[in-house]
Amino acid sequence: MDHDKKLLAKGLEVEFKTIDADKNGFISKDVLHKFMGDRVSKQDFNLMFAAIDIDHSGSIDFAEFCAFMSQIGAILTKEEEKAGYKPSVAAKDEEAGNDEP
Repeated sequence: MDHDKKLLAKGLEVEFKTIDADKNGFISKDVLHKFMGDRVSKQDFNLMFAAIDIDHSGSIDFAEFCAFMSQIGAILTKEEEKAGYKPSVAAKDEEAGNDEP
């Protein structure tokens, strides 16, 4: 795995752990909704969750999260400034090497 892919994988892991508030290795619909707040409509949120939850288990595991993020990654990089997307503070700190709380 090259350096850029390792950084991307580490960033995804950090972001997943940031969203996984109860630290059980899965992101429930409620946890993701709470994390996202009112950034998207309820209808769009439900559609997005259904797209991410590939196995229809009612929660998102790390593999599903990575698959979804890899699909939207190109869109985010092109549109993130317009949409105001910002990675979580924890992800930024991890990327900067500031992984202490």
